[in-house]
Amino acid sequence: MAKATAGVQDALTRFADFAWFCWTTFRGTRFTLQRYYKEVLRQLADISWGSGALLVGGGTVGVMVLLSLSAGTSLGIEGFNGLEIMGLAPLTGFVSAGVNTRELAPLVAALALGGQVGCRFTAQIGSMRISEEIDALEVMAVEPMRYLVTTRVLACMFAILPLYLIGLLGAYAASEASVVLIFNQSRGTYEHYFYSFIDARDVFLSIVKILIFALMVSLIHCWFGFRASSGPQGVGEATGRAIRASIVSVVVMDMILTLVFWGNDPGFRVAG
Repeated sequence: MAKATAGVQDALTRFADFAWFCWTTFRGTRFTLQRYYKEVLRQLADISWGSGALLVGGGTVGVMVLLSLSAGTSLGIEGFNGLEIMGLAPLTGFVSAGVNTRELAPLVAALALGGQVGCRFTAQIGSMRISEEIDALEVMAVEPMRYLVTTRVLACMFAILPLYLIGLLGAYAASEASVVLIFNQSRGTYEHYFYSFIDARDVFLSIVKILIFALMVSLIHCWFGFRASSGPQGVGEATGRAIRASIVSVVVMDMILTLVFWGNDPGFRVAG
């Protein structure tokens, strides 16, 4: 009983600390844009392109495109096979328009962001914490929250929209290519059902989803890095905990947003 109580108290303390961390980050947004806009731009370039490598050590573009193409291809194959059993294979374009837009593309983009960018945030800030660079910033009268955290969160929010749209278009193209090239469905049939069911409202809500996911991922990873301790081993442990926390948070939030956006009315009407 005592251990359970201590665990609950520790969880509440950590949650309160994270909430204060988020508030401090948001509070410094205007000042950061005015004072540290160059750092925001540097972080923006680092998030998008990284060191110039395609995958390892690179930015998010290569990872997001690769994951989106893979997920879109899998959706096209499984969607066609599943619908063909019921004699509804021509409706594969409808599946792509709905599933890619509402669920698959936002989740894939969030996972790419967490794995490629979030872990980097945790490692960078955590390394600065254990090497006392953050303390040095405070000595120089530089607010570390604004310079290290708010700049990264803003850069992440600015970068994710174009990156996500690239990934979404890639998922659409991969789904269509897999159905047309592998199963020899006519392009006209696929595009007829795709464009009949694709909806601007769904695309907008999909963008809202990924913006919320990007905010969550960046805040979670920065918080774990900022609170890292116990040397290099502590940074590694913080990075592991951060990626686990961000994945769980994104999946749970995706369920909540799906219920809020489409729970009562899916928006699709299929009639014979």
